[in-house]
Amino acid sequence: MQEVAQCFNQTPPVFDPSKSSTYSTVPWDAPTCYQAGGYACHIDEEDCCYRISYGSGSTSTEGTISIDAFAFEDNRQNMVDVCHLVFGCSDYTTGTFKGYEVGIVGLNQDSLSLVS
Repeated sequence: MQEVAQCFNQTPPVFDPSKSSTYSTVPWDAPTCYQAGGYACHIDEEDCCYRISYGSGSTSTEGTISIDAFAFEDNRQNMVDVCHLVFGCSDYTTGTFKGYEVGIVGLNQDSLSLVS
């Protein structure tokens, strides 16, 4: 993973893990890290990191594999709690972004997609 954070400009609010009471990182030796294709961030750290490229490879993200509580709104505007989801908390991105995006969501049938 990159030593210096480099993310595209985003319109606030931007997710701040320190403000979530349910956020945690995935340890590099946890089965979840292996299943997500992660690796040890640094030799002396315990966190699990990831690096993924999208499309033609011109867009990529790197960061820490994390877990947090998520809820989505259904078609009746009810919040549906899906408990804890594994996701990548990015701190290094490349690609063309316009600034109003707040992240990348995989929706294919890959094992790392939100659908799976």
